[in-house]
Amino acid sequence: MASPGVTYSRTITTSADVTESTQVLITNMAGVSGYSVAVTMPGTIIATRTYRPTWAIVLAICTSLFLLLGLLLLIITKTEALTFALTRRGTRTMINASGVAEHEMVIHLN
Repeated sequence: MASPGVTYSRTITTSADVTESTQVLITNMAGVSGYSVAVTMPGTIIATRTYRPTWAIVLAICTSLFLLLGLLLLIITKTEALTFALTRRGTRTMINASGVAEHEMVIHLN
């Protein structure tokens, strides 16, 4: 069962260029299961995760004992997104990460 993520916000400055920073971020996020990563435009990466909340599973099990309609609760899913904005500032690249991330993703990013 997946747990809800935590709000994550962090700004990092690096000497690597935007392309190299993008590759490093995508490589780091590849090790975290459950996320799909998309580069929507140059300098923007969005990592999304869709999961079934624990409360929906528990209610589905409890109500399915009485009515088969309780199984419809299993179609409930939640989606969380973590956005990375990479901008060039002089000779440095600023990476601004914000959104909701699972604990495992936060560990990989830190």
